[in-house]
Amino acid sequence: MASIADLFFTLRGDDSQLQVDVAKAGDKAGTSFGASFGANLKRAAGGVVGAGIGAGVGMMLSGANELDAATRRLQADTGMTGAEATKAEHALAGMYQNNLQGFDAIGAAMARVHNDLHLTGTEADAMTEKFLKFSTATGQNATLAVGNFREILDAWNLSADHAGGLMDKLVLSHQKFGGVIETNQMALKDMAPAMQAANMTVDDGIALLNLFAVAGLDAAKAPMALAHAVRMLQPGQGLNDLIAQIGAIKDPTLRAQAAMHIFGARGGIQLAQAFKPGITSLADFKVSANDAAGATDKAAAAVESGFGAQFTLLLHKAGGLRLQAGPGAGGWTQGAHIGGQRLQNRFGRRRAVEFLGDQAPDEDFQRWRVRRLRHFQGRLGSAQVG
Repeated sequence: MASIADLFFTLRGDDSQLQVDVAKAGDKAGTSFGASFGANLKRAAGGVVGAGIGAGVGMMLSGANELDAATRRLQADTGMTGAEATKAEHALAGMYQNNLQGFDAIGAAMARVHNDLHLTGTEADAMTEKFLKFSTATGQNATLAVGNFREILDAWNLSADHAGGLMDKLVLSHQKFGGVIETNQMALKDMAPAMQAANMTVDDGIALLNLFAVAGLDAAKAPMALAHAVRMLQPGQGLNDLIAQIGAIKDPTLRAQAAMHIFGARGGIQLAQAFKPGITSLADFKVSANDAAGATDKAAAAVESGFGAQFTLLLHKAGGLRLQAGPGAGGWTQGAHIGGQRLQNRFGRRRAVEFLGDQAPDEDFQRWRVRRLRHFQGRLGSAQVG
């Protein structure tokens, strides 16, 4: 029976794997179970292998359509032309191999990185890859996440190269303290003016959100509580000074009253529970860059380790590798053409025609590409060779 590996190497164009000796497999089985069974096994195995190859070629052509459409949309969204568009298409296919998202989602994220973060070339590709993994780790839409991070970076006056570090800190914070990452992102943007007015950094903002998570408060309430606290600051004071005041109070009731006075009545009582005696600043709720490094990739890897995800990645790897035969979407369709030629070489022209239709793949490539694309897709569900 054709395995996932058979399909994988078929799409890769690995001739050694294609040389599966079905007859030998049948003869080996026949030694134990009889020559008649062995002959039947030869025919049955040949049909199954053929079906796997047929599905693989059909998948390549379906992928060609999707890749081409995603690339055209990317060009429309960004204005890319010529060599730049060809490189982007090649990068898109490469990212498809290593991610769970489809061509359309990857292309949309690439366009957003180009337009919103103003990155191009390899820098844009690397940043898109980060957002794809962040999407996998958090369940967010990668394209929307790019837009959200652009707003966070703008609010805190940070450049695009800070995005990856912020992702890691938000993921690790969620793992250590709780909270909802997407809600934290929105709150982090909204808190920026008040935090900066109090001479606080974006790391302080993440720490404050972690404090809210420990207290069991919705991060969406953080900007209002922060604004209330900033109004309580005296000249020369910082937010950590107010936190130290609350943490120095041992009596729970008095501590709650102080928290309510500083952060407002709505969240003060719960915050008092987080401000345990001895806490003197937001440092207790911070995550360092070193500790957070790689948190997004590790979380994404955990998601990708599932059986269903592994199967999807295997198919994506198989499909995306075909593009490596040459630049542009032509690599895909040409790869399917080569696959058709291998069918003819391996099984003979008659059987290749049975699968491909009324034209074997020795006609002009461009004509074959146009005429066979839809034909493959229509026959994908029942294709067999032999």
